[in-house]
Amino acid sequence: LKPIGIIEIPTLETETSSSKNFTVVGLVDDQDGSGIKEVSLYYRFSKDKLNWSNWTRYGDTLSSSPFKWEYTAQEGDGYYNFRINVTDAAGNTMNSEVFPVHLVVFSFPLTLTLIMICLLVVFSLLTAIIFIKWRKTKVT
Repeated sequence: LKPIGIIEIPTLETETSSSKNFTVVGLVDDQDGSGIKEVSLYYRFSKDKLNWSNWTRYGDTLSSSPFKWEYTAQEGDGYYNFRINVTDAAGNTMNSEVFPVHLVVFSFPLTLTLIMICLLVVFSLLTAIIFIKWRKTKVT
């Protein structure tokens, strides 16, 4: 019999995350009793949910419980699919069902930040100039 494996991401209550860092847990069971030899985490990424990257192994292949990985989404916002590959000591292998995650991380673009700072400086200077001219006209 093949081993059984499912993925759980305890910090996610829905399939959408606003954090690019989370823990992925593999819950596995060896049905034939030979023992779990190894568990690997795989992911793929898509910006549009249509064009997916190839499946890529993430982190270490683990040989003992707990089967968990601290995941950091390097690609940023988009759609991620996760699955685990489980192999038991008898050589039976299975891939878990896909666990989908939609990642939306609020990040303020650097260019927009710089533009806003420049506008604030210009506004402050104009306010100071207007105030100084107003004070001069009020004094005279």
